[in-house]
Amino acid sequence: MTSEDELHIYFNTRDELLDVPLHEVVYFEAEGNWTLIYFANGIQSQVLASLSAIEVLIGESIKRQNNQPHLQFIRIGRRYIINMDKIHHIDLQKHKLELTDFRFEFTYELSISKEALRKLKDTYKPVKQ
Repeated sequence: MTSEDELHIYFNTRDELLDVPLHEVVYFEAEGNWTLIYFANGIQSQVLASLSAIEVLIGESIKRQNNQPHLQFIRIGRRYIINMDKIHHIDLQKHKLELTDFRFEFTYELSISKEALRKLKDTYKPVKQ
C-alpha cells in the first residue's frame, strides 16, 4: 500500500458506507442536494451531500495526511470540484475541459464557461516530480 492510498473520505449512512479514495476521483459534480462522484475507472457514485460539504471533507482529509504526496482539488463554479492531477486538456474556444488519468479508457469532457477555464488555465501549475 502506498501512502497515496491513505487519502480517503467516507460517507456513512444508516444503510451504507462509501469509501472514496481521493487519488482515484476525477471530479465531483453537484446535482441538487446530491453530489455525483466520477472515478478514473468509470465507476460513478452518488452521495447525499452538497459540493460545499465535499470541499470541506477533502480539505480535512488532506490536512490530516499532511505528509502525503501532492493531491489538489479545485472548485470550478457551483457545479464542479476537479482533481487537478487529472487535467489533460483545456480548450477555451470550445469551453471544454478534458480529464483523464491515462490508466483507463475513460476520458471525461466537461462544458465549463470560458471565464472559469481561463482562471483555471492561469492558475494551473503542474507538479514537478
